[in-house]
Amino acid sequence: MPQILLGKLHPILVHFPVALLVVAALVIVGSLGRPGPDRWSTVGMLLWGAAVGGVLAVGAGWLLAGQDFYGGRDAEVLDWHARLGYATAALACLAVALRHRVQPGSGRGHLAHLLAVLGAVAVSVCGYLGGELVHGHDHLFATEGPAEALPELASLEPPAGVGAPDTDAPTTLVFRRDIRPILKRSCFKCHSARKREGGLRLDTRDHALAGGDLGPAIVPGDPMASLLIERIRLPADHEDFMPTKGDPLTPAEVERLERWVADGAAYY
Repeated sequence: MPQILLGKLHPILVHFPVALLVVAALVIVGSLGRPGPDRWSTVGMLLWGAAVGGVLAVGAGWLLAGQDFYGGRDAEVLDWHARLGYATAALACLAVALRHRVQPGSGRGHLAHLLAVLGAVAVSVCGYLGGELVHGHDHLFATEGPAEALPELASLEPPAGVGAPDTDAPTTLVFRRDIRPILKRSCFKCHSARKREGGLRLDTRDHALAGGDLGPAIVPGDPMASLLIERIRLPADHEDFMPTKGDPLTPAEVERLERWVADGAAYY
């Protein structure tokens, strides 16, 4: 439990060192050609805070990364996000160490400030990748229409006309009971009215059949031709594996979605 709590603190801890390191870099660049003891002292305090905060943020991020599953492209994004986070904390710590007991304008002082500026660049890229993990790919430049409320179904009971399944026949799949919970948990976060990664929505049948940038996600009656089934069956380390966030679908859930598509992919 303490590890889970500390991991959850990463989004809170990470903004503090990011801000301090970027401000330190701005002060350094703004002081070029006119250094002074006041600016030297200010940069030192900022770098100390960035170094300590960076180490804490990296530790919390390491714990957080182990609490969830990332597959496909998100696994690669997480890897680079982590590497740049480690590099940023290391650069801040090195900058503080090089500045220790040196005078303004010394060679070691200049090198320390160069490392601080490089750290600010690294943390900026690191922050962008962190945004991709939270908000989706191309989150700064993607344009989307206004968010619409996702339809909620009050009951999980089978619709009228669907009775108890025959014990000698396969269980009848009911969308709102058997399929929608899977899609809502694993797909709607990135493919719905609120977010349409790849131009794809899966929250309505018409949108799923129309597909996204790569074509139809579902071909009723043909699971093997359906992009949805293809992606959830890929190895977890494949860049196109879905879902990229949360737990992978279980074999039973994959089989259930295949049956649903083979039966016509009804959304009722």
